[in-house]
Amino acid sequence: MKKLLSSVMAAAMVASMSTMAFAADVTTIMVNDSSRIYKDNDGILYEVKNDEHIKPGEKIYIELLSESYDKITSTDVKNHKVVTDWISGGEVFQKAAIENKKTAEKTGKYTIKKGEKAPFGLKDSYETLEELTTALNEAKKHDESCKIKDCENPDHLLPLDENDKANVMKMYTEVFTNDYRYFVAVYTKSSLNVKPVDFIGSVKVIKKNQSTSTAAESKVINTVVGFDKAEVTGSYHTVDNSQPVLDFSGTEGDLELTFGDIAMFVVNVTNQGDLHMGYTTKPDTEILDQNPNANIEFLTFEAQPSFGRIGTMMLLGNENVFVYEKTNTGLKEIKTKYDEEYEALTFKTRTLTSYVISDKELKFVNDDTTSNVPSETPTVKPDGNKDNPSTGAGSDMMAAALMLILSTAGAVAVSKKVK
Repeated sequence: MKKLLSSVMAAAMVASMSTMAFAADVTTIMVNDSSRIYKDNDGILYEVKNDEHIKPGEKIYIELLSESYDKITSTDVKNHKVVTDWISGGEVFQKAAIENKKTAEKTGKYTIKKGEKAPFGLKDSYETLEELTTALNEAKKHDESCKIKDCENPDHLLPLDENDKANVMKMYTEVFTNDYRYFVAVYTKSSLNVKPVDFIGSVKVIKKNQSTSTAAESKVINTVVGFDKAEVTGSYHTVDNSQPVLDFSGTEGDLELTFGDIAMFVVNVTNQGDLHMGYTTKPDTEILDQNPNANIEFLTFEAQPSFGRIGTMMLLGNENVFVYEKTNTGLKEIKTKYDEEYEALTFKTRTLTSYVISDKELKFVNDDTTSNVPSETPTVKPDGNKDNPSTGAGSDMMAAALMLILSTAGAVAVSKKVK
């Protein structure tokens, strides 16, 4: 019995020592004020400033550091968690997690792009931008007006002008080193809200067995979540998706908005508030598959911006095409008029939605067609329901309820009489 007890105790001691050894192998990881901020660009992270704006739905990445300067492993990550605390902008925060991402770090070097040949006697690579700039300032080119045999003589060579230098700089590219590292990814919620939100708070990383209130170093985030805004002036503006929110306070009267080479919208914007005018021409594969013989274009306004006044939408192109609005229940044909001056199909609207333009009639189209003049917006009750005067549904329900009450009262009276 004593031998058995001794064996059990020895095994327990070995197990506890193994557990302690495993715990000691877990490196403490963290974020702090020295942690750099990154954003994703086509799957590769590039360093940015802490105060650089974030678009709704974008992520920022905080550099994860090791307390012992050892390389962070997947085991280290599994034993830690992220804790956030937001002073402002908590409503746009979605989640935070530790992720392994590919990074691009600047080396400071510049090299000639693939397929290019260094001109004017320049080298293929330079250790710094300063070296490349100095070489450009010292480089010489042939005097094209020189007609004599000794044009190679230094006296007949000219310095590069600013245009030459700019063209040469386009032939070189900055060299980056790529590596995979761990980061804290801070996710923001997708939104089409035009109002920017201050996003201020702290992020820290602690061990999973620790309380969220555990004191630990943190990284302060101080930025803004929102879309870049374009200030509209004058009577013409080309919408740029990199600045999808338009500020109309700097203009009034009729404004012509252009969306690439596919459409224009003319509307009075006096006292018009900010609107998200971002658009896409991305095709709807389901509609394409249903109509394989049709040439179809798409124009979608994701935010469905609604103006205070009715305007004229102009879809540029051939007169002999069909125009539809894409709705939740299918395609709805739009009645249009052809404007010969603009060479465009036109219709009236105050709200920009999703449009489909086809050279052939499309399948799965609703029977009803939209009017070329929009109807007034139905009155919205406090509970969000719309009035429906055409059906009289509300009055019918009240009548039914009244009949039920009267019949119930009659039944009670009869019951009393019988008794």
